[in-house]
Amino acid sequence: MDKKEEIKIFVYGIILLGVIFLIIWAIQAKKINPQASLARSASLSLSPAIGSLKLGETYQQKVIIDAHDLKSSGAEVIINFDPHTVEIVDQDSQTDGIQIKPGPLYLNYYENLVDAESGVIRISATDKNSGLLSTIINFPSVFATFDFRPIKESSALEFNFKFENGKTNDCNVFENLGKAGEQDVLFGILNASFSVQS
Repeated sequence: MDKKEEIKIFVYGIILLGVIFLIIWAIQAKKINPQASLARSASLSLSPAIGSLKLGETYQQKVIIDAHDLKSSGAEVIINFDPHTVEIVDQDSQTDGIQIKPGPLYLNYYENLVDAESGVIRISATDKNSGLLSTIINFPSVFATFDFRPIKESSALEFNFKFENGKTNDCNVFENLGKAGEQDVLFGILNASFSVQS
C-alpha cells in the first residue's frame, strides 16, 4: 500500500468518526429522534366486509382499528351509507336519536350519532380527558359496533368510510406525540359491500 492510499484511508476514517460523533451528539442533545423513521400507521376496516344478506334480517357490523405499537390519543370515524337500502338499529334507547355501540378501546366516546336521513354514522373517542395519555393499539381492536337491517333488495348495500389521505375533516386515528401534540396516522381503509335478497 503506497502513501497515497494510506492518507485516503486515514482521511475517510476521520470523516467517518466525525459523522458518528455528530449523530451521537444530535441524539443526546435531542436534535434528532432515532425513532422518527419508524413511522406509526393505522388502518380502519369493517367486519364482515362482504356477504349475502336477507331482506329484513338484522346483522352486526364491527368497526376495527388495526395498528402495531401505536400510542393513540383518539379516533374519529365517519361512515356513509344509503338510507334507502338500509336502516341502522338504535343501540341506546335512553338517548334521543340513533346511536351505535362504542367499543372498549377508548375510555371517552364523546360523539355518537346516526343521521338516518343523510346516511351518515359519526363516532369519536379520546383518552385525553380520562386521566390516560393514550391507548396502546397492538392488534386489530374493536372501536365500535352497529346493528343494521336491509330494507331494500340491492346488489351493493355499502358502508364506506369517509377518508382521503392527508385530510383531517374525515376519518382519523391519532398518535399521541406527547408534548408535540398528536398526528393523524390513518393510512388505509377497508369498506363493506353486501348483496341483499328477499
